[in-house]
Amino acid sequence: IDTIFDPNKSELAAPLSGNDDVVAWMKDILAALGIQKTRVAGLSFGGWLASLLVLHCPEQVSHAVWMAPGGTIGALSMGFWLRLLPAALLRSSVQMRKSLRSMTARKESLNHPTMDLIALGPELTLLRRPCLVFPNVFTEDELRRCRIPITVLLGDQEVIYRKGPVVVSDRAKKLIPDVRVHILKNTGHMMTLDAPDEVVAHMLSGLSR
Repeated sequence: IDTIFDPNKSELAAPLSGNDDVVAWMKDILAALGIQKTRVAGLSFGGWLASLLVLHCPEQVSHAVWMAPGGTIGALSMGFWLRLLPAALLRSSVQMRKSLRSMTARKESLNHPTMDLIALGPELTLLRRPCLVFPNVFTEDELRRCRIPITVLLGDQEVIYRKGPVVVSDRAKKLIPDVRVHILKNTGHMMTLDAPDEVVAHMLSGLSR
């Protein structure tokens, strides 16, 4: 599904001002596709979107996999924002590629074609869409309300969280009733490139348990 935040042909029909609007957009998608209940998985921003569905539409989600979700379980680090700021201000794919280097743990990941697509993001849309909603951190009560089977995947070299992946893992285990957390070795934020086989295995397991 093309999100209305990313570089694609989707166009905003109305401004989004907060989480409620994002949830309404996702519910519209499910309704248009005739999906009454589904499994959801997402990475980074997509992980946060998946978590919003779990929290706000529990009757429509049976299982979820959150892969290094933006916000959700842990606050984003200042270093993460500072690495993205030059790319955003300059609308530069070169600067974006530099920031992506810190998000990967394996050099070969930098040569994947996906990286070229992500690097183009600032030139295409970043700072051009006036209603981008940023991921938020769920409260303890909100995380406790996420009662479906949830799998959380984190890289041991994750850089987006202020307090690191171990603290995020501990918070998830403490608060989410039915959760499995896996920290993948030699893996950064771009886990689908750093550790694709492990990610696929955990996704299949998490969405079928």
